[in-house]
Amino acid sequence: MIVEKDVDIDSFARSSVYKGYYFVFGGLVPILDAKYAERVRFEELKKRILSQSDTLKEIIFAFSINNEGEHTAHIIKEKMQSYLPEHITLTTLGRGLSTGSEMEYADPDTLAHALDSRNPIQ
Repeated sequence: MIVEKDVDIDSFARSSVYKGYYFVFGGLVPILDAKYAERVRFEELKKRILSQSDTLKEIIFAFSINNEGEHTAHIIKEKMQSYLPEHITLTTLGRGLSTGSEMEYADPDTLAHALDSRNPIQ
């Protein structure tokens, strides 16, 4: 699961609904920022995926449900196309979370529903 920041891991850990690995991306990609790559962890994510590609089955994008979160997922997906093995599915959380919500403030039941109803990224 790729999350925006450390506190997002705590939110999922409290809910006890996800038992996989986490990767902290280091923020969101602002829509109008041309120098975003300097602030987030694209290369570290690539290394982690390639080093675990034989055991990975799915990568869940768990970003805040807002325009920047959607934009970040789109940018990551585009960058992954050159190296992501075909057997790995990309998904995003279901819409149990309201638009504009922050992961750190979501209650465990909402996170559980969002995780259970995740969708493939188109």
